[in-house]
Amino acid sequence: MRDAMDFFLAFGMLATGSVNTIVTKFADGVCERNEHDAPLLYDPKQTDVAPFWGPAGTTPGGSSHEDKQLYGEGGPLAAYNCIQFNHPFVQAAFMFLGEILCGVVYIALRCARKGEPMPYFNPLYLAVAGMCDMTATSMMYVGLTMTYASTFQILRGVVVVFTSLFSHFVLGRKQQPFQWLGVVLVVVGTGVVGLAPFAPAPWGLPSSGSDAGASNPALGNFIIIIAQVVVGVQMCWEERYVTEYNIPALLVVGWEGLFGLFAIHILLTVVHQIHDFTPEPSSVVMDNATKQWCAPHPNNGDWGGGSSDTAFWFGEDDAFKQFASEANNPTIIIAMSCMVFSIAFFNFFGISVTKKMSAAHRMVLDSVRTCVVWAVGLIFLHEHFAILQAIGFVILITGTLVYNTIVRVPGMDYSAHDNPAPEDPIKKGRKEINVAITDRDFGRAAACQQTMLQNGDHSYAQRRSIGPPELEAPLLTPSTSVSREQPSLQGSD
Repeated sequence: MRDAMDFFLAFGMLATGSVNTIVTKFADGVCERNEHDAPLLYDPKQTDVAPFWGPAGTTPGGSSHEDKQLYGEGGPLAAYNCIQFNHPFVQAAFMFLGEILCGVVYIALRCARKGEPMPYFNPLYLAVAGMCDMTATSMMYVGLTMTYASTFQILRGVVVVFTSLFSHFVLGRKQQPFQWLGVVLVVVGTGVVGLAPFAPAPWGLPSSGSDAGASNPALGNFIIIIAQVVVGVQMCWEERYVTEYNIPALLVVGWEGLFGLFAIHILLTVVHQIHDFTPEPSSVVMDNATKQWCAPHPNNGDWGGGSSDTAFWFGEDDAFKQFASEANNPTIIIAMSCMVFSIAFFNFFGISVTKKMSAAHRMVLDSVRTCVVWAVGLIFLHEHFAILQAIGFVILITGTLVYNTIVRVPGMDYSAHDNPAPEDPIKKGRKEINVAITDRDFGRAAACQQTMLQNGDHSYAQRRSIGPPELEAPLLTPSTSVSREQPSLQGSD
């Protein structure tokens, strides 16, 4: 039974994680349409010409007879492309809704008297992590609009580099030689993957803007890598406070989703106020002489940009406009719904895998997830296979496995990892007192406070409002022994 449950959790994490990346990339390529199912077209060679609505029900590059007549070689609209749903900030907002669902699951478990106890901590500690999550997610989704889904998934592994650097220089956690070797391998693998857009086929990937799947891979890859710096800051912040306060993972994800949604809402509100200099699109016209559709007159407005992957820089990531225009587009509605639930279930399954199995299992599954996204991209998303990308992926994954001791290098010293030094008494005391508070073991909390005072840590000596009144007495009077069954109510008035 345990093996079946482990398989279910592992498969759930793999499936939901892969679906989240694939659906997000799929949504980027969906045509913008109005309530009449008309695609929004533009001329990529004339960026000063405003977009216009095409014939209803048609799709550039579609397989129907009408599509081929209109957009095929020699067709009246052959030179025009469809403006795609490239709205990374809106997508990030939906992702945070999925994270909030994790917090809802935690509350539901607590109401059913299941799950981990609710600790006492200041939720504002997680506001910084939420802001980092908002920044990194938005940047990664911006990069995803410009590059391939497989490359996006591969480059997310670069977070190992920045997390180890911040952990070493900020948190003071000494990195072992095998960990530095893993970091070096990740850097080398990232460099090889980053060279793919500049190398000729079959070694590299197309780098021209004509590729619908990745209009600017080099810039997109760079943005994704920079986003991993912010993710590294987020992970170190979480390590610092989540560990000390013993906060359940589902609760952490829920709070970060709430703070992230609040921040992205402010950002979207600001973007909504930006002057939208895109004129209201006109529609195609029927040539009375030829009885064929043709584009409107070229002097119908100044668009200011024709590349769909940069449209959001010009105030086009207007959430309010998008919610109105996409309300009648079931494809986008389904894609956004899949994003919300896939990220929620991915976090739930990932936390469960770490708890039931190990963090190593979660790391291996995340590597397999990259392979799944890559395979789906090659088969269904029209991605191109590149030898450099494959080599870089192998090197990067090897570095990740070495860093996490899943793969051990012969001759390297692992003694510090296998026999860790005793935990710092001050950090250990803070962790123990928070565990005691979470368990409502007030007598043990008072004893922990006495031990902390003996070790010279006075951080809890003057805590007057740490939670319910019954917690105040033992934390203010270390010499008082308060039992769990008979908590003191001193100060409850």
